[in-house]
Amino acid sequence: MFFTKICFLITMYFLNIKEINMNNSSFPNYTTPSIHNPELISFAKSINSGDLITTPHSIDLLPIGNCYWNVEWLVQNQGGGVVYGWIFSEWKGLMLEAMHHAVWISPNNQLIDITQNYPSMSETHSIFLPDPSSSLLTLDVQPNILNKVKLLSNSQELIDFNNLQDKKIEILRELNQIFYDLGHRCEAQRSKITGKPFDFSPNMSKATNDQLDKIKKLTTEINQIELVCGQYIPRLNKLSHDSDH
Repeated sequence: MFFTKICFLITMYFLNIKEINMNNSSFPNYTTPSIHNPELISFAKSINSGDLITTPHSIDLLPIGNCYWNVEWLVQNQGGGVVYGWIFSEWKGLMLEAMHHAVWISPNNQLIDITQNYPSMSETHSIFLPDPSSSLLTLDVQPNILNKVKLLSNSQELIDFNNLQDKKIEILRELNQIFYDLGHRCEAQRSKITGKPFDFSPNMSKATNDQLDKIKKLTTEINQIELVCGQYIPRLNKLSHDSDH
């Protein structure tokens, strides 16, 4: 009974919580910044001294929000390797954001971004900063790495929005650690690439009542954050639009 409950909760979590809303009206109007943008260059230098790279997209992009396992799968099937670093987006007039990312380095040593991006961003390329210091040791637990942000506006709603996003990452870390402790090894993320139903790890253990209650509580908190952020986004999109005209 406990095993059935935890499997159900994990399944619903990955089907519902992790799916990205592709509706532009409720999603930030992120764009791909110019690699020559002085604000971007300064921001990137605050992360490391490396050079920004315009990284072309592959023709057949793999699922959004799944870059680590997308690259893992392609390396297993076509060779090459993984390069970790940061992908940049701009919410015009509001902020620049660096999100931890993985890109594929092909057998002929070409960097290619194989992961679908947000709908309002470039369909041809990403702006990427390699960062060996951010490499991951395992893909069996979801990393949940905080985004880096450079604010271009003093809007209190923007500040609140980013604070909530950071809080969500902290909750996700706690939630995914529980899943890992119970034996989940990111089977759901790996199954997104092929579209096949995922099988739970054979070492999945029974969840205690306390763990089940904690999963429900944390999932509810994430949903509440998403609801509040969803209310901020249209107003911030309007602020971004107004600042660009």
